[in-house]
Amino acid sequence: MKAVIFDYDGVIADSFSVVHALNNKIMRHFGRKEYALDDFRRVSMDWKATYRSLGMTEEQIEESARMFYHDIALLQHEVQVFRGMEKVLAELHTRCRIGIVTNNLRSIIETKLRNEKILAFIHEIVDGHEGKLKPDPTSVTMCMNKLGVRPTETCLVGDTFDDILAGRRAGVAKVIAVSYGYHSLEQLKGADVVVHSPAEILAALAA
Repeated sequence: MKAVIFDYDGVIADSFSVVHALNNKIMRHFGRKEYALDDFRRVSMDWKATYRSLGMTEEQIEESARMFYHDIALLQHEVQVFRGMEKVLAELHTRCRIGIVTNNLRSIIETKLRNEKILAFIHEIVDGHEGKLKPDPTSVTMCMNKLGVRPTETCLVGDTFDDILAGRRAGVAKVIAVSYGYHSLEQLKGADVVVHSPAEILAALAA
């Protein structure tokens, strides 16, 4: 593999509890039912489509985005990089290109990873504003173009079924799913391999 593209939330950063709480704050604001923890694990990461399915207007969706990104930026001290991920990124950086494709915002990710002293390991980031939200493959394709690699040279590492779909639709050579992120193990169908910790990612890439 000449490139590895990571999802951010749930793969690099342990943000699930923070995102769950912020989503429920938005649900309360718009008079919608809050999500139980297990129910939230089954929600698509295409949050715009999810909110539309709840009957929210485009104006409400835009307002919810402003609320979310404002609050998540303030709560980055509660988001931790998964133990072992720094070592994974440092080792991969010596032998391949590393990208991030995320429905989050580039500015939030760059600030967090800079503070954690690991931003230098990342070559490219495509966020939810630059491309389309996963499972649309556009952002994955954009990232591969920026990295200067072909799909046959690329592995995608994600934690949701949306990541798996985006990778398959973009034609990447390998899809690795992690079970420690947002979606449950039962939802990670279609991945080439499922790993259970950051440390297992390197072995899965070599297999």
